[in-house]
Amino acid sequence: MLVALNNDQRFEADAAEKGLDYYCPNCRGEVILKKGRIVIHHFAHKAETVCLFAKPESPGHVKAKGLFQNLYKERGHKADIEFIVHTLPNDRRADVMVHPPKGRPVAIELQDSTIDLDEIEKRTQGYCNAGIPVLWLPFARKKYWDEKIPSDDAGWNFLISKYAARPFERWIHGYNFKEGAEVAKTR
Repeated sequence: MLVALNNDQRFEADAAEKGLDYYCPNCRGEVILKKGRIVIHHFAHKAETVCLFAKPESPGHVKAKGLFQNLYKERGHKADIEFIVHTLPNDRRADVMVHPPKGRPVAIELQDSTIDLDEIEKRTQGYCNAGIPVLWLPFARKKYWDEKIPSDDAGWNFLISKYAARPFERWIHGYNFKEGAEVAKTR
């Protein structure tokens, strides 16, 4: 978890100070700030819990949240990681919520693991019902990174010659580039 509360104020782990009391934004259980030289700064529940926010994430997923947040901040946008959308059910926090100077916020969902089609449709529908556009960005599977081919194209240092998209990745492609625009128009 990259965000916790202290006196009902949001603190990102990178900016949080040790020695203060922090609480989970979901279950309000006590969490511990973990800052070290090896792992990304984060909060962890102090006691065992069934809180949905305690679900582990891959190091790549956690790092990508920070990279996307910084990318948008560098361009002058307000961007929050693990932004809770209170109108959505269950564990609906956007990996990154971008707040453009004009217009409505946009949720960015970074999908590192396989997700069931019913689940991705339910989450997307929830964002649409809340009036929040969502952009899904899947991660390439590790085996493809291991098989990468060097490329001479400036700015890129690899090329994946053949990629077998998982069902949820095909769904994301359709949502982001065609069918999703049609769904969003009806909301």
